Amino acid sequence: MVGALRRIDRLYLTAAAEEGVSRGRLLVEDAFRIASFPGEAEHRVLVIRRITLGTVDPDRSPAALAPLIEEAVRSAATRAVSFDDPAAPTADVVTFPNALAAAGAFVERVASRHTPVEWYWESLLERPIPVAEPGACIRIALDRLLELPGGAVHVAAVVNVLRIRGTVDRVLDLLEPGHGERLLAAYNLSVTPPAHGPVAVRDEKLLASGAQPALPRWLAATSALQCWYTTLATWTVRWGEADPRTRWLAAAALLSAQPSLVTHPQLSTLSQTIVNVVQHRETPTRPARTYDSARWRPPPSSPFLVVEPIPEGEKAATDESLPTSVAVPPPTMDVSEHPERAPRTDLAIPPRSTAAIERVAPPSVSPDTVDVPLDMKEASSDPTGPSWESEFRPTTAGGLLFVLPLLSRLGIVAALVENSVLVEADFARRFLLFLADRVRVPDTDGMRQALASSELDAATPDDWAQTLATWLTRVRRLAHRTAGVGLRALVMRPGQVAATRTHIDVLLPLADLDIRLRRVGLDIDPGWVPWLGRVVSFRYEGEA
Repeated sequence: MVGALRRIDRLYLTAAAEEGVSRGRLLVEDAFRIASFPGEAEHRVLVIRRITLGTVDPDRSPAALAPLIEEAVRSAATRAVSFDDPAAPTADVVTFPNALAAAGAFVERVASRHTPVEWYWESLLERPIPVAEPGACIRIALDRLLELPGGAVHVAAVVNVLRIRGTVDRVLDLLEPGHGERLLAAYNLSVTPPAHGPVAVRDEKLLASGAQPALPRWLAATSALQCWYTTLATWTVRWGEADPRTRWLAAAALLSAQPSLVTHPQLSTLSQTIVNVVQHRETPTRPARTYDSARWRPPPSSPFLVVEPIPEGEKAATDESLPTSVAVPPPTMDVSEHPERAPRTDLAIPPRSTAAIERVAPPSVSPDTVDVPLDMKEASSDPTGPSWESEFRPTTAGGLLFVLPLLSRLGIVAALVENSVLVEADFARRFLLFLADRVRVPDTDGMRQALASSELDAATPDDWAQTLATWLTRVRRLAHRTAGVGLRALVMRPGQVAATRTHIDVLLPLADLDIRLRRVGLDIDPGWVPWLGRVVSFRYEGEA
């Protein structure tokens, strides 16, 4: 069911006459369409091998037949086996947390060189599976993901999960240049790389020394992107800078770190800048020296920056040809009060030079060829974020996302196109959190957690606070003018919220349906919201 909410592969009907079969088919289709099934609010995927409805009266209405179908599906759901259970291949009912988990499981199965012969894959992907062609299987799975709303972000999310699980290299090895061209087109990127772009940070001293321009400062501080360093470096060298797969992989890394970057007008240039930085390699020559781990301090988070420690008893050296020179003093804090900052002694630290200089260190594919601490090669743990499992949590701000249609009507899309800084700052998400602050949504609220980001806030423009306040005023006025409600009355509505990497689902009591909001369309599903990077849905449900 990847890409479809509900689907029947085969329907078997018998009747005394052809007219009865036609009538029965239409009846079952209509009843199946209006029935309510378990797990839909959480976007769970349920694959059922077979259900039996018994005798169907062709004179019944779809509304009368729907409860019978609902009961049959609920009964089957009680026997469901998780997709990762060893019994799944022989089970009659298999469940996946969501469409992304289903696609990811299929891709991993192909990548692990296991033939995907299980009965449920063709139902999930809605087409025959060429089991003897692993590359074609991968292409089918990616193409199906691209058919989903926000498909580019879905593909990036799946590839990121495979990277975290250590199976992405086997998947990338199956991609051909033609796959890269197709993926670039889905990302609205040209196959021809941009000649140059204004996004790279350039420093005259760095350029004079022959060093590669660095990433934009807001991007270099993105820890989720840093986790991609080894993968990007490996495949940039293997495929080559000009290969469309290379630029697609860089774009996927960007979108996995911040999905709303899909709306960035210079996404192509950003992707190419990452490729340029990663593929530039050199191995600095430094004298061997015993490294004193007791004097080590955690390095900067970016794999492109190296901070040299000051050896005891020596004065920090400086290099006038480099843009900055900083001395790193020994720790002065009591590590018993900050155990997370205590020196680490479990790392194989390479030798260091005697200088205390912050410099750009061009990355390399092999961890042995660049003299940087292990933590700067690849983060030991990925930033936390919404789980694949969609768990509903209570919220007092069930109406916070009702603001999305207001932002759309106020021209947020045009504003983001005209000012890419807003895209880079993840404006929509930050504005929602800013509004949550203003109406006093508790810090532990489920809605805040759904919108939370593991990233350190990037640098914002000098007039950032004024920008947020201006948009808040515009939203307040529009809400009052169109729906006759204030922001607190609009936002503060008890309900439940569930979030995954690609979806935010809000569940509200049916008794709280507000005709003022419905009349102006504020509580109608926004669906895929590119500038938020999520698929958003609202659902009203009767209280038990």
